[in-house]
Amino acid sequence: MNIRNRMPDVVKLRCNACQEFLEMVINPGWQEKLYSIAKDAVENNHFADNYIAAYEKMRDLGVQNYIISDMDVSFIAQVIRFCGSVVSVKGATKDAVIKLKDDRNLTNHSNENEDEEELYLRGLLALCDLRNFVRVVDKVEVSIPDENRLAFRNKYIPLIDELQDLLDEERIQLVQGKKERKKDIKRILESDAPDREWSDVIEIYMKKNLSMNKDKDSYFLFIIEAAEAGVVQAYSQAADHYYELGEYDRAEYYLHFLFMSEDIKLHDVNSMMLLADMYFKELCARNEDGHEIIQKLISEGNNIVKSNDEKRYELISKSPVMKGKCLNFVEIPNKK
Repeated sequence: MNIRNRMPDVVKLRCNACQEFLEMVINPGWQEKLYSIAKDAVENNHFADNYIAAYEKMRDLGVQNYIISDMDVSFIAQVIRFCGSVVSVKGATKDAVIKLKDDRNLTNHSNENEDEEELYLRGLLALCDLRNFVRVVDKVEVSIPDENRLAFRNKYIPLIDELQDLLDEERIQLVQGKKERKKDIKRILESDAPDREWSDVIEIYMKKNLSMNKDKDSYFLFIIEAAEAGVVQAYSQAADHYYELGEYDRAEYYLHFLFMSEDIKLHDVNSMMLLADMYFKELCARNEDGHEIIQKLISEGNNIVKSNDEKRYELISKSPVMKGKCLNFVEIPNKK
């Protein structure tokens, strides 16, 4: 399971718990009081950013039609901390809510570059703070009837525990997978026969990730980590993967390394034709001559010829069975 898909479960549970708590403590006639506070804040530009969304929604829906489920955790925290005429709670509860608001800002605003393990830890921390909030409410908010506090606790503590166990189990699997990939990459790098070692290792990943589990993401995670560690046997597949993602500079980085290598075994003809195509189409920052790559492939014995209309370089099969079939091609750019 991808933590980026799991995090909404944490977000929803936290929001639901805050909304249900507010339902138990909010004062009668709270809509009018809150609207007055929000109106004053917006019209007098006094912390207006904290109230503008609620103010606009109240005006759109009608003050009486604005309900607690329309509030997110940040605004609930704002109301609990600064709107004493709307709701009054203990200091310990306010402190616990502040932590939930901070967690909300952290979990809801990902830059998409965080390590998955970091995101799991964020999710687990958010659940710990949510558990603390529930326990604080049960302990100090004695104005709420005991049976209601107990029901609140008995509802959310098991849900928090269940989700935390799930995240923890997935995090452990993530760490174990990371260790296994690191060990396999080390085997390849330290092997006296790296090509054979690579072949054996990648076959296992193909069977496990692609054939059995249909998990392309895990397969390419190994490819990318291997390439980043300097396993040149992974460079071609890593480049293909980045090319499909539209990350052309990363794709070109690995393909250019293979092109510059003196080891002819690394000059996979299809990968090198892809590199030439990238240069022809000016898809990457590096500006090289695609024709040079094609000529090198020809000098290495590949049957590459111009099409009859001279618009393409075509890789022609040498097999009699294929009868001169075109296996791959690259469009030749018009001369400027």
